[in-house]
Amino acid sequence: MLPASMLQYGEWPLAAAKRAVATQLEGGEGLEPKFREIQSYLGSHWDLCFVYDFDGKGAKLKARPPFVGASFHSLSALPRASMAADHLEVIDGLAPPKES
Repeated sequence: MLPASMLQYGEWPLAAAKRAVATQLEGGEGLEPKFREIQSYLGSHWDLCFVYDFDGKGAKLKARPPFVGASFHSLSALPRASMAADHLEVIDGLAPPKES
């Protein structure tokens, strides 16, 4: 599972990204998100996913309850069998990073 959250009514996606990381990862409060892209999915309902990157290098991050663990994996070594299908869908849909 990726740090993720539903938008609260009236909440900006950037604020939701910061909230998700700060409430799900101890040590994530100071991390600054970088907007990556918006994804749109239609299934039993319509999802808009606002995807952000966070650079956690050097940060001492650990899971906050109710989560039991936090770990980092390269994209080529993700534990896909233990990940939620909708989170894999977002990862698999990512466009290559844009050069700035």
